[in-house]
Amino acid sequence: MVIAHTYVNLFSHLSKYRKEQFTGYLQIRASSGLQWYIYFCLGRIVWARSSYTLRRLRRYLAYYCPQIHFKNLVLVTGDRNSNCWDYDLLNFLLRCKQLTKEQVGKIIEKTISEVLFDLLQQGDRESLTYDLYPQDLLGVLKVLLLPRIEIILPQVYKKYEAWVRAGLSCIYPDSAPIIRDPQNLQTKISPKTYKKLLKIANGKYTLRELSCLLKRQELRLSRSLFPYIYQGFIQLITVSDIHHPSFGSKTFSPYQSRKYPKSTIACVDDNVKTCSLMRQILSSAGYNFTAIVDPIYAIVKLLEAKPDLIFLDLVMPVANGYEICSQLRRTQAFSKTPIVILTGNDGVIDRMRAKVVGASNFLTKPIEKCKILELTRQILEPATS
Repeated sequence: MVIAHTYVNLFSHLSKYRKEQFTGYLQIRASSGLQWYIYFCLGRIVWARSSYTLRRLRRYLAYYCPQIHFKNLVLVTGDRNSNCWDYDLLNFLLRCKQLTKEQVGKIIEKTISEVLFDLLQQGDRESLTYDLYPQDLLGVLKVLLLPRIEIILPQVYKKYEAWVRAGLSCIYPDSAPIIRDPQNLQTKISPKTYKKLLKIANGKYTLRELSCLLKRQELRLSRSLFPYIYQGFIQLITVSDIHHPSFGSKTFSPYQSRKYPKSTIACVDDNVKTCSLMRQILSSAGYNFTAIVDPIYAIVKLLEAKPDLIFLDLVMPVANGYEICSQLRRTQAFSKTPIVILTGNDGVIDRMRAKVVGASNFLTKPIEKCKILELTRQILEPATS
């Protein structure tokens, strides 16, 4: 079988990169134009990509971590240093403690296995070309899990062998079933079976997606549909990847403010870059934002803005954060407004003094998106944290 040649060839390439401790990515292209990408860090596979990136991400998030709502993921703009935004997203959710290491590990392993499965299947039909691109990904790809190719690829090969033995070699798991002859089909099967088929074979979901939704193995589900496909009652069609308006760049936020979509947040900091970064983080997460770079006019501008949360820099000329915080607490309008002190120092004395003047919290610099969004959500949306 050609599959054996594809497996041996792929295993040879991946083993070679493992031995050479290669860092970068491998692009594999089929003569039909299909492409796959496998990413390495010191010879170990860290990620893989192919078609249906968003469908795959939605499917695995729903299956392994249903507490994360795919449609609520919103884009936080930033420099696009990597085309592995889906990997970066998992890393981000892990750092924000929205996913566990076990959940992320499962998603990574399943994603890599799925891409390798598709490679074996396509290699059974057409020639593949391999192009290697060395690239320093260490600063971009935070290594969460390093699957061993000598373990994962044989497992995928075994799964695909079972797929072929079941007579499904011509069926792609990313194709979607749709009923083409409903009237004739209805006369051949029971009303109960027809109702079930009508619900799943609507051309909207791929076999892989249906497998997750129905909690059935892909192999069993595909074998159960195969007789209807063979007789022409059901057709497998190619579907496009889903669209998500908030996706497309490098970093993301799992926090989309729903209960308080128009909460106003102010940042008092004489550093323009800090205010700009805070605006970028908070505005993209759905909050109104006000920057105050002149501490002399802080009180006046805060009274105008009427923020629901204030981030206050500690070290500023003329009036420091302690003095402004103390004045705000003496002002009736801000007596209960949450105030978070921002500082480059993390000393016990600074923390104690911040509490004395009435600060609600204390956050050390440099600014980190994850920490800012997590703290903001905890303060403004306590019911959902």
